[in-house]
Amino acid sequence: MKLLTYILTVCNSASCQGKDFPLELKYTNIVTKEAEYDKEFVQKLLSRLNWPLLVSIAKTLPNALTLPEELTPELEQNDELLQLLHKTLLETHVMEGELMCTSCKRSFPITKGIPNLMQSENS
Repeated sequence: MKLLTYILTVCNSASCQGKDFPLELKYTNIVTKEAEYDKEFVQKLLSRLNWPLLVSIAKTLPNALTLPEELTPELEQNDELLQLLHKTLLETHVMEGELMCTSCKRSFPITKGIPNLMQSENS
């Protein structure tokens, strides 16, 4: 699961719909897989990202990326930052772990890079 997938995923529980709580990521295996850099794609993603969440999770990654605490319009045009975001979001893959809803506490396992978001309400 690309880190981008994690950043954009929310809980599908009926009790959490519309609340947009970030899921907590607990990983046991992360790998890097190279992907072609697309500056325009990364720039288009910026408006959809939960920036504080991305900054927080980047600090916990094995290569401990440091992102600026605040994303300014000037930084949105900075090619060095855009390349770092590309590496973080599109080349970082969570292979094993779990996602946990911070609201309802439901857990969604990640196995072989695939998150199981189809857990029943009782799981």
